[in-house]
Amino acid sequence: MGRWGDDYSLRMENFFDMPRTKKLPQVEQKQLEDKETNIDHLVAGDLPQSLTESTTPETSEVGDTTAFAHLGKNSYSDSVDKQLTYIHFWGGERGGAGKSTGSRVMLHFLLNVVKDSTFYLVETDRSRPDVKTYYGELLGNRCVDAFFSEAEFKSNSADIIFEKALQTNVLVNLPAQIAVPFDEWIERNCLAEMTAEKNIKMVMWFVCSGEEDSVDLFFQSLEKYGCWMQHVFVRNEGVCPDEAVWQRIAQLPKMKQAQEQYHFPVINLPKFYMADRDALKTNPMPFEQALKRNDIFTELGKKRTHKFLDKAASEFNKTGLFDTNY
Repeated sequence: MGRWGDDYSLRMENFFDMPRTKKLPQVEQKQLEDKETNIDHLVAGDLPQSLTESTTPETSEVGDTTAFAHLGKNSYSDSVDKQLTYIHFWGGERGGAGKSTGSRVMLHFLLNVVKDSTFYLVETDRSRPDVKTYYGELLGNRCVDAFFSEAEFKSNSADIIFEKALQTNVLVNLPAQIAVPFDEWIERNCLAEMTAEKNIKMVMWFVCSGEEDSVDLFFQSLEKYGCWMQHVFVRNEGVCPDEAVWQRIAQLPKMKQAQEQYHFPVINLPKFYMADRDALKTNPMPFEQALKRNDIFTELGKKRTHKFLDKAASEFNKTGLFDTNY
């Protein structure tokens, strides 16, 4: 009830219901009756014009929005008006599957194709923070560290992923063998519910090496989270360039059944040629910076890397998860 409040109204009603032992003079009695009438109006929400004029907020300088209209916009409690944001996890559980390469290629895509200048990179690989090494300086304070842990006193470190996603898109580079603490973080924080409430979409870019255990790990992730977390099956052609292997995987009955049930996109992570990869590994920096220098790639290396990035961008766009005209 605004500044008047329920307690105030209740006190005033109780005051005027008190027994009166002394009859008031006629003028005072009339003033008291007028006060009772005004209080009744206030309780009913019918404010006098003088009060409504004094408490109406002024129009702000931004269009015709009132000064109070934007308060709470994009706040934690305001999920109705919050724009959809994404958390892009690059995982695969196995070491050497290509998670870090995929993360770096997507960073290039977000910066140079999507033109997103607000997203955050969260590096969670403490043993080999490769993605931060390449892009940390460029992103500045939009690159943050976090880690998943089963230890209760450390378990909140990864919460920053969700907190940042309340404001903007987030890309997360996951380490290998992270399933147990990752699952615990998801369950402890009720993220299936929280992401729905806060209009956040989680996407697991699951990088597969083409080996049987890598495919099985993908099925396990789908079974746990596929009903609410979008999955993308990423076929790493740099690790397994044999198309026959990928065709056999596609024909597996379990893969066909999973596709019918979860409708996940399947994309290729193109081959990043070893000579170009090693040249960049020696001088870790963002792709766009390295391509402008003559001491990193040869001219042919620049051409190959451009083609590699273009192919990857085309694959990302196939998923329908990005708003681009690429």
